[in-house]
Amino acid sequence: MCSIPVQSDYVKLLKEAKLIVWDEAPTQHQHYAKAIDRILHDIMQHLDSPFGGKVVVFRGDFRQCLPMVFRTSWAAIIFAALSHLIL
Repeated sequence: MCSIPVQSDYVKLLKEAKLIVWDEAPTQHQHYAKAIDRILHDIMQHLDSPFGGKVVVFRGDFRQCLPMVFRTSWAAIIFAALSHLIL
């Protein structure tokens, strides 16, 4: 969960952005992508399109990197991968 004030400069910047590039995305847990999706839905008020209608590029080597999930099984790490995300 993330709370961003509606009148903040950060929200204005996100509204003006045409493209969001997320570098090293494969090392992040899929919950981060879901949180960003929800935030952009709330900001842009486009509930029918992924990421509120913004173009998001996930960058990184999806073949070699897995998310960092500590003290868990291999199955849980694979399940946490961004490539298993279904929006």
